[in-house]
Amino acid sequence: MTKIVKEYYIENTRELDNALESIKMMFPWVKIEREYIEMNYSRVNLTIEEVFIEHLEVVLAPLV
Repeated sequence: MTKIVKEYYIENTRELDNALESIKMMFPWVKIEREYIEMNYSRVNLTIEEVFIEHLEVVLAPLV
């Protein structure tokens, strides 16, 4: 399967923390990299198999 890296810039909120925890539970093989950047935002890089990207985006859609 093809793996891709998706990059998001998302405001640091409790909802983001909860979404990342949900992703870890639903997709334990996903590599999550979070970098705290300026103005209370994080750069979130997710390495995931291409077939699961739609499921991942449903979780993150309210935050983006």
